[in-house]
Amino acid sequence: MEPATPTPRARISVCVNPASRPDARDGCGALEGPDVYEALRREVAKRGLGREVWITRTWCLGICPDRGCTVEVAPGGGLYREVEPSDAGVLVERAVEIVRGAAVPALDGSSGHVGDGGTTE
Repeated sequence: MEPATPTPRARISVCVNPASRPDARDGCGALEGPDVYEALRREVAKRGLGREVWITRTWCLGICPDRGCTVEVAPGGGLYREVEPSDAGVLVERAVEIVRGAAVPALDGSSGHVGDGGTTE
């Protein structure tokens, strides 16, 4: 086994977990997770960022929203809840800031950024 250096400089992980939550509500995969994943892939392709920004599907990120899905922008771009396909442009722009080495400013609480007023359920 040898260590490997990942190709992308930023990664956006989208929860597509279809499992129902203990409170009987649907998981991100049954809400908008798959649609958000596809919207992010289209946005990255449109901008020609396929080598710098990877979009990946993942299971639970620990936050189960009532609508949309949960998304992580890494490294250091934050964790977001209630993400919808229309948010793809904003999230890809955050990843572009990471690729460029810029400081990634925090979004306000209304955006669903967990560190700025969002909730972990």
